[in-house]
Amino acid sequence: MDDVTVEVKGLAELQQALEQMADKVAKKGIRAALKSGAQPIQNGMVTLAPHDTGFLAEHFNTKIRIGRDELSGSAFIGPQGKVDYPEFLSGAYRIVRNAKGKARKVGRIAVATVARFLEFGTAKMAKKAFMTAAFEVGKNEALALITNSLSDTVAKAAAEAPRGPNL
Repeated sequence: MDDVTVEVKGLAELQQALEQMADKVAKKGIRAALKSGAQPIQNGMVTLAPHDTGFLAEHFNTKIRIGRDELSGSAFIGPQGKVDYPEFLSGAYRIVRNAKGKARKVGRIAVATVARFLEFGTAKMAKKAFMTAAFEVGKNEALALITNSLSDTVAKAAAEAPRGPNL
């Protein structure tokens, strides 16, 4: 899947204020802002995902990564990668043993694989671009939530900062 990058322009004052704050406080604010901004897009994915069994819609998450050297971060929103669809209603798989006796689970398919097939289609199935649609619907709300959260972080840090010598 292609990564989607959103660049916010025209917020130079906000960036400057974040750079003047302590790194720990600024990174905590960026993490909170990305988490709040990711929520409408994740909710859109859950809503727009095909609900044949409902298993896919239950397995979306958001991972936040904050840059170490500079004030930057990323929010990765999508299907959980290490969760498999159960083959049977009980969640069991068939166990097949090879010639050496090593057991292998047969019938496994990851949630991320199913989401990719649905999003981009296959040779035998048309695409149902629900993740792209969720991003397009929620991107303006996400940007507003990120901007408001960062502004609140700067305002809160400014209120808590010492104001100079007491006269």
